[in-house]
Parts: sequence; C-alpha cells; structure tokens
Amino acid sequence: MAQLQSLADAPNTLREYETNYILRPDTINDQVAEVNGRVKTIFEERGGQILNVDICGKGKIAYEIKKELTGIYLFWQYLGTPEIVL
Repeated sequence: MAQLQSLADAPNTLREYETNYILRPDTINDQVAEVNGRVKTIFEERGGQILNVDICGKGKIAYEIKKELTGIYLFWQYLGTPEIVL
C-alpha cells in the first residue's frame, strides 16, 4: 500500500508562518513604517504572500534587552516556502 504524502511536503507548497518583531520603545511611527516596508519587500521578493500585519503597540518584554524593559511589538502572518522565514 502506498503511503500518502502530506500536501505540505509537495515542492513549492506555500505554508503559513508567523514572525514577531520587537522594536525599541522610543521608535517613532515613521521608523516603524520604514521597518514594515523593508520587511514587506523582503517577503515579496522571496515569493511570499502577506496575510496580516498587526502593530500591537508597546508592551512589556520578558527580560531586559539593552537596558529596555518595553518594546513595540509587530506581528506578521504570511504564506511562503521554508526559505522565506526570517
């Protein structure tokens, strides 16, 4: 009996991924938009399809990073091949 392969194993099948970015809390809106634009360009150049971008705003981070206790959270949801994951 032949074993069925998962559709996810088929070549060039797009999978759903999520990526979170945390920016410094003092980042201004123009810089947040610039970061989003650069990330969007990278995803699209690699054949990805963006499903959702959410700027969640400032929040407390789990531990101190470079003397910062809060950050601006960005959430990306997209389709792509495994090579697209940043």
